[in-house]
Amino acid sequence: ALATGTESKVTLNTGVHAMLLNRPLQEAAYRNYQTVALPTYSEDEHDFAKQLQKQFGKEDLGISNELEALPDSIAPSKGGSTDVAEISWIAPTVSISVAMAGKGIPWHSWAVAASAGLPGASKAAHTAATVLAFTAIDLLTDASLLKAAREEFIKSSGGKAYQSPIPKDPRPTFPH
Repeated sequence: ALATGTESKVTLNTGVHAMLLNRPLQEAAYRNYQTVALPTYSEDEHDFAKQLQKQFGKEDLGISNELEALPDSIAPSKGGSTDVAEISWIAPTVSISVAMAGKGIPWHSWAVAASAGLPGASKAAHTAATVLAFTAIDLLTDASLLKAAREEFIKSSGGKAYQSPIPKDPRPTFPH
């Protein structure tokens, strides 16, 4: 605005919290990853991923089918944003991912959208749903996990009740 001599107004119309990580839930989900078969991808699916990787100047590795090790300490997201971050300040939350597109392809791109149409994408969704379901069962059947997740949440959130950063009466802005 200064450079162009114009006026601007900033209006907050979305949540802005960073993801509140929960180590007990990360560990529980990781244990479940270790018991669930990761998806396998066909040669055609790997070839498609490699073609996309080449277009983005990435090494043509195909789709990862290896479980990454859980870091020794809480590891923040490698990038991007998620509306789940707001929920993580309301209740203990875990976020997971399963590869369904070529490694290194920008997530918010046409290439990932194209990859989502491949048969392997539904395999990845099935794996993720299974891991989440097993983790939910753990929370329902293991009181010590539930307690640890809750204690970590209280510690990380400072025990403060969630307060939305969005004004009570926001007026969404729309292009004219």
